[in-house]
Amino acid sequence: MKRTIAVILIFTIMLTAVNAVTQSELDSSLRTFAEQVADFVPRSSAGTNFWADAHIGNLFPLNGLPHLGAGLSVSGSLIPTAFMKTFSQAFSDPVNTWESFPLPAMSFDARVGGIILPFDIGAHVMVLDDFEDELLGVSVTIDTCLEAGADLRFAILQEGVVLPALSIGVGYTYSKGDFSFTSKSITDVSNILSSSQASVTTYIEYETTIYTATAQLSKKILLLTPFVGARAIAQDGTYRYGGGYQNIEGNRNNLSLSTITKTFSFDDLQDSLSKLKYNVFAGVGLDFLIIQTTVGASYDFTDESWSGSVSLHVKI
Repeated sequence: MKRTIAVILIFTIMLTAVNAVTQSELDSSLRTFAEQVADFVPRSSAGTNFWADAHIGNLFPLNGLPHLGAGLSVSGSLIPTAFMKTFSQAFSDPVNTWESFPLPAMSFDARVGGIILPFDIGAHVMVLDDFEDELLGVSVTIDTCLEAGADLRFAILQEGVVLPALSIGVGYTYSKGDFSFTSKSITDVSNILSSSQASVTTYIEYETTIYTATAQLSKKILLLTPFVGARAIAQDGTYRYGGGYQNIEGNRNNLSLSTITKTFSFDDLQDSLSKLKYNVFAGVGLDFLIIQTTVGASYDFTDESWSGSVSLHVKI
């Protein structure tokens, strides 16, 4: 559903434009849009599975029993306004620009820690298949939407009376999406088709991998566990996009199919560091018996966007 809202609202903006758009301009805007959204969506959703505790293992594992936890997270990310401007720049007439809007998601995650070595291991997954919906005059079909990942957090400091818990961690997330949408709106595309009445169909496919390095501090105070952290993100991705117009007589004009590939490599340290993305996060967990409710938020410096989540975990 998160990808659905993103593409629908942005694409609706594009359809409000009149005249002056050429196919090459629209194709260029669609290329930029595909890269921005396909790059941002999996990264923003993958970073909202917050655990209040910096680690759930022990610095000295044999001194305590293993810990387990699992639960659900409901999250949302604010799509940057700059993405909407990608389309408005393709038209000579003014196009309304959305300030921002939330991109919702829901995932399942689990974590185990304190077994032999001083680290904990977490995993999360989100799946959406054969989804169809219509919103704001746009029909959306999602064939596949998958996100799965895992991470390891190493205990650096064991929480004490004064000291907080500190961990550093690394993570990996794989994300894949394949969806299309068709507008039934009447759009002025007379310079592309010999008709001003047309339906527009387009689709975006993406397959991306996300690598993260994280540092987190937490401190339990009675029933509350506030936490803060920072994250560095590297990302590889392949994005494909295409589409077409069909007028009321059934004549078609297809946009060219394009593939964008972005690769991250550690071979060149300077080049690698320039491609890293960064965010910071903070929040608080509330413990009640074996239940922990966590509220957290993060800020992405690359896209200047906010994300947040509320999670419910069972911990033993």
